[in-house]
Amino acid sequence: MFDCLLGAAGRVIPDERWRGEVVDLARRSAAGEGVVGRCREVVSTAAFGLRLRSDHATGGHPGLAWRQGALLGAALLLATAWAALAAALAAPTGASSPVAAPAGAATVVAAAAVAASLVAVVAAGRWAVAVPLVAGALLAATVAGGWSPSSSALAVALGALVAAGGPARATTAVPGGAWWLVPLLAVGLAAAAGGEAVAGATALAATLVVPVVLVVPGGADARWAAAAAVAWAWRFLALDPTDLLDAGRALAAGHGLHPVLVRLAAMGAGVAAAVVLARHSARRASL
Repeated sequence: MFDCLLGAAGRVIPDERWRGEVVDLARRSAAGEGVVGRCREVVSTAAFGLRLRSDHATGGHPGLAWRQGALLGAALLLATAWAALAAALAAPTGASSPVAAPAGAATVVAAAAVAASLVAVVAAGRWAVAVPLVAGALLAATVAGGWSPSSSALAVALGALVAAGGPARATTAVPGGAWWLVPLLAVGLAAAAGGEAVAGATALAATLVVPVVLVVPGGADARWAAAAAVAWAWRFLALDPTDLLDAGRALAAGHGLHPVLVRLAAMGAGVAAAVVLARHSARRASL
């Protein structure tokens, strides 16, 4: 089992010339160690590989790591909006959905623009194309359904794209590249077939579950932690202001802590932890 895990961790190292040597060194270091020592060697090998991949993609520049992570976070939010808009396209006329408004011309335009922006960001790395597409999608989604979860996701995605400040890198706009494109576009097709249940599950996965997973390698590669911070940040805008006001009044009246405030505090702690982790990883990579 240890050899299998160590071999898998070694495959994270991008340069095959050094992969075998690093794995052999880790295996010798773990000789005579217990379970904890062997696990430490596996984690250390994987972390070393992640740092090498980050250095290769960013040239050791912390700012570039932040920009690439922001683009991945924006892609997750675009997938969230794409699923919500696709569900709206499939909704019967006159249906009422908390995820997205029923389909209209503006919804069709917004969905098409979001799908195109996903391709531009993830597959082609066309930052200059993605920004106007997302801005147009945000305008169309707001016209179609007002300030909704889909429009707020587009707003945060647009902010992340603008903050990236330009192409993160001509050949790799998003960590992982085009591998993200198929699942991100597939969720929209699934939402068109499954409706708001699939759209809600997509939002939960893209802005809660996936960021939690990304934080784990974020300790070695700042791009993943930065992406998690961007995706989690949308959760603040997704909260209903009325619920926050009611929770604040209940707290002021001595009725106890409302679950909404607990969620708000948890999200704030998550975003702060992701930002701190990304800064630490980026600083260490630049040394």
